[in-house]
Amino acid sequence: MNSNVWRMGSALVVAGVLAATSFVAAPSHAAKKNYGCFKVVGASSLAIRKSPWVWSRVIGYASRGKKLEKRRRFCSIRRTWCPVRLGKIEGWSGTRYLEKIDC
Repeated sequence: MNSNVWRMGSALVVAGVLAATSFVAAPSHAAKKNYGCFKVVGASSLAIRKSPWVWSRVIGYASRGKKLEKRRRFCSIRRTWCPVRLGKIEGWSGTRYLEKIDC
């Protein structure tokens, strides 16, 4: 009897995971959402990093005055990093060097 209960529970978990993931995936043709814009200030060149950490790999640079798009609604918990987009480069940059601007 215990094995039947375990099988039923496992089947429900698998069904739940499949149902949840079917709603998460966005179509590949969907437009990339823009949550605002920033201008690079206070640095001649700002690193765009793969993850929101100082030791994360640099994947691109934005020069002073360059406009960056905000990729998500919120920045990091302590608001020290924001997800940004510069052309096809998508990563994270330090908020210390970003100023909010109109898009």
